[in-house]
Amino acid sequence: MKTLLTITTLVITVMFSSTGFAADRYVCTVETKKSCNEKGCKDIQILGDDYRIIDKGSRTYTIGKDQFPLEDAKISGAFEIFKVGDSGFLKMIYIDEPITQLKRGQFIEVRDMFLSIITSYGLCKF
Repeated sequence: MKTLLTITTLVITVMFSSTGFAADRYVCTVETKKSCNEKGCKDIQILGDDYRIIDKGSRTYTIGKDQFPLEDAKISGAFEIFKVGDSGFLKMIYIDEPITQLKRGQFIEVRDMFLSIITSYGLCKF
């Protein structure tokens, strides 16, 4: 029984660590957005050009009409994490995960601006 549990754990770990589930290009739409500082958080209006295009092939991260270098992209379990500059990252789940009820493509993006953070939530398509 212990051997079966070990093998099952190993298979699940390898399966979720595989880059085979990931894509090279994602188009992400922001659905909600907040700005937080030491005084609290407030909702931010989502503009029409508030989208993300992540292109691992060209190593670019586009926010609306602004393009930035994609510093890093790595897999962590069922998530892919994209690092942008020194002050931002986007974490996206790349498979449906029934235990947490997260759906493939859901993301959180965190960017800091001075001593505040902007947190965006949405969905990536790939």
